Amino acid sequence: MTFLTRKAPKLLSDLVFHETTVAETISDYANGLRDKHLLLYGPAGSGKTIAAQMILNTRLGSLAGSTVAKPINPRDYGFDNFAPLLNDWNTQRMNGVLRGYTLIDEVDFFSDRMRERLRAFIDSTELGTIIATTNNLHLLDDPFKDRFRKLHIVRPTAQDWVQRAQTVMASEGVNLATQQVSMLLNGFEGSARNMMDWLEDYVFALKRNATFSALPATAVGCVKPAPGVTLINGKPTLRN
Repeated sequence: MTFLTRKAPKLLSDLVFHETTVAETISDYANGLRDKHLLLYGPAGSGKTIAAQMILNTRLGSLAGSTVAKPINPRDYGFDNFAPLLNDWNTQRMNGVLRGYTLIDEVDFFSDRMRERLRAFIDSTELGTIIATTNNLHLLDDPFKDRFRKLHIVRPTAQDWVQRAQTVMASEGVNLATQQVSMLLNGFEGSARNMMDWLEDYVFALKRNATFSALPATAVGCVKPAPGVTLINGKPTLRN
């Protein structure tokens, strides 16, 4: 199992967002306090899909990940209508959930015609909630977007990641103070996947060179690389 897979969010509290209001809205949906269809939009790597999946996991429980809760990818959706989605919702409800849920990832990849049919489907039933994502809000027409609560998600900053990064590194036996982690993340700009690569590199670098216990908690400036480690834009790259 890869480092990325092992450190994937398991709980709502594992998600990292830049804005408190975004975290609160995601939590509201996960806890069933909101049920209007939700459209998460923003740049690639901002955490839209994992946030949507976490809502489904929380609402659907043991059904999450089953065939009746499989995310829809417009690129390989093999139907010309959304009757299968309604069937999934009915099956979910028959298995004890109060409301059906479906994730449609990158909804802008549906053709204009299919988005019109999805809009008609939304207007025809209130049995479930669609959580959709897109990197390209501008490709969706206003009547379609109006069916959703729109939530803009931006990439978290390095400082937003500090607490989660500290937890991830501690789980690998690298226990650092908050300020030390903040220093290590100095210069990071990237997606959640990039962050996991970054942390994996640091875990290897610090363990191999036994430097993490010696990092001063109040040090100022960039952490100097240990022997055998080159920092590129602040990121540890191990030399062979």
